[in-house]
Amino acid sequence: MDYLELYDALGFAVIQLPKGEKAPPKTGWRRTRRGTAFRRLKNWAGNIGIATGRASGIVIVDCDTLDNAKWAAKNLEPLTRHAVRTPRGFHLYYRGEVI
Repeated sequence: MDYLELYDALGFAVIQLPKGEKAPPKTGWRRTRRGTAFRRLKNWAGNIGIATGRASGIVIVDCDTLDNAKWAAKNLEPLTRHAVRTPRGFHLYYRGEVI
């Protein structure tokens, strides 16, 4: 299973990003809804991203140090089962629209 299928199966609103970019396009992506990504993007050759907040029901906390990650683990609601290692720390995924 690739990331597109995984994110879609988890109910995340997946958006297509311009090739080589990390930011969404200026328009159009805010209308993305959960569960439509695989059908729409299965042949997409560029990057993908997750629309957070209300669109996906998740919040991603960017922890650039181990101390930040420890604080988040102690003080925020329990993690979903997803945490991603980044070059400087972790992205921690939480269910919810607002912290």
